[in-house]
Amino acid sequence: MSTPEDPHDDATPPPPPPVSPPPPPVSPPPPSVGTPSLPPTPPPTPPASPPYAVPAPGYTVSNGQGQPFAPPPRTPLSFGAWLSIGLGIGVAVQIVAIILAFATASFTGPYGFFAFFWPYAVVVLACAVLMFFPRTRAATTGVLIITAASWLLFIGPCIALLGGFG
Repeated sequence: MSTPEDPHDDATPPPPPPVSPPPPPVSPPPPSVGTPSLPPTPPPTPPASPPYAVPAPGYTVSNGQGQPFAPPPRTPLSFGAWLSIGLGIGVAVQIVAIILAFATASFTGPYGFFAFFWPYAVVVLACAVLMFFPRTRAATTGVLIITAASWLLFIGPCIALLGGFG
């Protein structure tokens, strides 16, 4: 079976558009503008800054009216940050308490038992007072954590070894 032929099948493609020549080069601008008899004028110098334009110490940005912006307020430390600070303070306090406890443990007399435990009693009483103030509560919690840990890890076994098991 044959198909009827399209009369446009024999057509040739149209010729490409003519290529235009490139534009002529642009001449550079003249080196100076002004009258030919006078040399070119130099650019004007900027005026000196007024004394109020220098920012005060601690301020960096001006609001456009000559008044500097105040720096943003500091954010307070979180409970966890103060707890960590209290842990560090607690370690230092317990080192001092252990040194004082063993330094005074040799005292004899009616206060022999208290001579060993007075540094720890002072730490616990100071922490009990500081727990009443919201500002120091987090750091005091850290000190009390270290105090309890020092009793469990160091002081309890030392008392057991010094006092005997029987």
